[in-house]
Amino acid sequence: MEKNIIEVPCEPIAVSDEEYSENGYVRLPYKDNEFKEFITSLLGEPQSIDGIISGKFNITVSDVDKLHQFISQRIQTQNKGRLIQFVAKVAYNDKSMITLNSLNDFLTYNEIKPLVPTALHITWTYLIKFPEKEYPEKQRISVSFISGKFYRKMFDIDFFTSAIRSGVVEYKIQHTSRSWGVDIENLLTNRINSIIEKPKKLHEILSKKKTLISFSFSSIICIGVFYTLAKKVSFYRRTELSNVNADMERLMDNLNAKLDYVMEYIASGSVNRYNSILIIAGIVSIITSVVLAFWLQECLDIGEQSHILLTDESKKDKEKDDKAEKNNWRKLILTIVSSILTGIAGSFIYDFLIRK
Repeated sequence: MEKNIIEVPCEPIAVSDEEYSENGYVRLPYKDNEFKEFITSLLGEPQSIDGIISGKFNITVSDVDKLHQFISQRIQTQNKGRLIQFVAKVAYNDKSMITLNSLNDFLTYNEIKPLVPTALHITWTYLIKFPEKEYPEKQRISVSFISGKFYRKMFDIDFFTSAIRSGVVEYKIQHTSRSWGVDIENLLTNRINSIIEKPKKLHEILSKKKTLISFSFSSIICIGVFYTLAKKVSFYRRTELSNVNADMERLMDNLNAKLDYVMEYIASGSVNRYNSILIIAGIVSIITSVVLAFWLQECLDIGEQSHILLTDESKKDKEKDDKAEKNNWRKLILTIVSSILTGIAGSFIYDFLIRK
């Protein structure tokens, strides 16, 4: 039975036919460590460069295609590299995931279920022969777009990841040439930064200083209300003492009447009533200010959501998030106005309780 025998000498590959009763063989003659170096270049553990860029993005199929063309053009032009594998993994909000093994499959894929993509992981694997190396070596580039609304647990990426409110783009370059890896990293980060939308200045300030702003504002409201109440207590105490002094002067030298008046005044509990109301008002103000601080902090967290726009449902989700962002601004303004009105109302209520 005739079988093809592929002979791979150190010179160009030659194919010869011989008769064997078993399956064909691959002959790989080598000198010294040539075979070991060849296999190591394909299967060995390469060096890696990885990083994370956070920010808002709205990635589309067209953006992925442009990114692919950008990387391929660079590698094929300068390194004459050969793409041996393209893999795209898409994770959805129902915890499902699909894997597409070619660029064309990715560009033409149409998800029929009403799902929202939460993460997109793309891997390019190239064979590149560097001038200083005898054999072509495998290089791998990975880029992940992760929306901040969901934790990403599906991709087998072994470097640090985190779910940030706006979104993150993670990249990893596995290489056998350090200079090539650094060059690709610079190229890749510049391209990713062009995709990341610049945050609005006000959004950025509010998001970074939300804790300081919220607790400072609530503390000012609390201190303002408590100070106002304390001033009113002092005023009513002075007024009441003036009235007591005036009554005592009218009683003249009637000692028994004065003692009876003092005993009645003490028994009325006016002083204790002022103090009790002031303490209760202070406690209520502190609790209200703490609740207000946390609520205001939530309102100040006006994160700009990232989206992976690969399905019709994801486009609807983006529209919903855009509306929610506008409503968040309204909620923030309403919270500030409400807190001020609450402080004013608390002052009037306290005034009413004192006069009662």
